[in-house]
Amino acid sequence: MLNVNIKNVLGDFELDAQFEAPITGVTALFGKSGSGKSSIINAIAGLIRPRAGKISFGSQTFFDHETSIHLAPEKRRIGYVFQDSKLFPHMSVEKNLRYGMQRSAVPADEALLNLTVETLDLRHLMSRRPQFLSGGEKQRVALGRAFLMRPQLLLLDEPLASLDSDRKNEILGYIERITRLDEIPALYVSHAIEEIVRLADHLIIVSEGKVAGHGPAVEILNRQDLVGQSGEWDLSVVLDAKITGQDVSRNLSMLRLDGDFLRVPLIQGQLGKTVRVRIRAREVMLATDKPVNISAQNILRGKISKIASSASGVCDVSVAVGKSILVARVTTESTSRLQLTEGKEVYAVIKSVSVDRYSDRDGVSGKSEKMTAAPSSDGGLTSKP
Repeated sequence: MLNVNIKNVLGDFELDAQFEAPITGVTALFGKSGSGKSSIINAIAGLIRPRAGKISFGSQTFFDHETSIHLAPEKRRIGYVFQDSKLFPHMSVEKNLRYGMQRSAVPADEALLNLTVETLDLRHLMSRRPQFLSGGEKQRVALGRAFLMRPQLLLLDEPLASLDSDRKNEILGYIERITRLDEIPALYVSHAIEEIVRLADHLIIVSEGKVAGHGPAVEILNRQDLVGQSGEWDLSVVLDAKITGQDVSRNLSMLRLDGDFLRVPLIQGQLGKTVRVRIRAREVMLATDKPVNISAQNILRGKISKIASSASGVCDVSVAVGKSILVARVTTESTSRLQLTEGKEVYAVIKSVSVDRYSDRDGVSGKSEKMTAAPSSDGGLTSKP
């Protein structure tokens, strides 16, 4: 486990953070700008020394105020990708990558260099210097350099903050590939919910210098009490669901939820693979009778498990569909008009195009097989190679 229990004062800002994170997958630090996320990972990296506390990674102690341990950054075997790439401007892409190899605690591995270059699609850039690279290309090189250090932990501090949305999606894919390449645990800092939902296996919510919650990403993302503490985050539910069918002719994928199926725009992936979806509460409509002749393709039968009202004239209605919970944000007037009460059966109506789809959660990259579709008896779409 990564164990952090630190206190620090930076001007008027006080940091008092405690959490544990598994040494597997991607752990995300999520919160508003200025909440203390970067201060936490800089303390883990050894770039700042807290006033009190302890930081340990597995059996290794990075920092312990009581015993005066403060391991130098280069002895922590940590790879760091900053918001700006911090590449050496006088070095080519290849030399920047080889610098990472030289910083490794293990002998240089040309095969790993070639694999990294292919994984990050850097082959055509190897002779260029950083000033001739785009922002996204620079971050790919920085990611490769950090990876080639063969770190025991990879830190990424808002690595996409300066990129446009298209480049962000591109680099997110590369981050997924490189963290899976050698199963290096990563600590990822961001204030963008889309990045967190896509990447995080474990999630730590940071608010005003303190940890407001931490645990498995899906569990924390579905905690309604944390929505207001982390910046721009619409009330939503996040679900991991398996692909049960592909209909290429209609550009649709079928996902299995516990108790029903969800149709979404086509996701590249093989049958049985797990993908993450996010459904915003404001995109879910409720009906007491099953709607007919409407464009929405997802009409899920469920039972109201909770109704939370607010002074702003809206109610957040939780609907159990099997073991899955959806949330619909409706007006108080609609709640009264439809006579919505806990225990009442309703239909949750969701447009396919309103579902945010994220990456394959099983760690399998590459293109899916070409599929043809045929009807299935279980409500899905069966796909055949």
